[in-house]
Amino acid sequence: MNKTGTLILLVISITFAGCSSPKITYATNCHELPPKAVHDFLTRYDAKGDSATVLTFSGGYDHRMIKITNKNKVIFHDYMQSNKVTSLAKTLKINNNSDVVINDIQKKYSFTLKSKELKKYKYVYIFRKYVLKKNDQYEMQYEITYSNTLCGFK
Repeated sequence: MNKTGTLILLVISITFAGCSSPKITYATNCHELPPKAVHDFLTRYDAKGDSATVLTFSGGYDHRMIKITNKNKVIFHDYMQSNKVTSLAKTLKINNNSDVVINDIQKKYSFTLKSKELKKYKYVYIFRKYVLKKNDQYEMQYEITYSNTLCGFK
């Protein structure tokens, strides 16, 4: 391999080191809230319609600059900080007829929540956590949980 090919391979390797896809899970058993609490929550976020999905960011947001784009519009671009007691960082309604792009500015990492999947679920929970890799190094990883149940946080 020539020097140019080696350099390109090195740049690609460095660019994608530490960038793993978000872990996807589906909530089947969580601390379910009473119907009145669910109704009040959906009313508060104006999220009762079929085209609305609620995103909740929780855990691991330590003053992270996050940019969220939905329907080709930036709907959030600010720092997120998880509450030390509840671990909640931010909750917002999105239109599930369009993809949602979430960009972690400091990590230079983004991922897309696809409309096809969003339409199936009313609630999406997005966590950040550190996981131990095979090389005994920790890496920050996003975990996305899709659910049709509004889960309570203890």
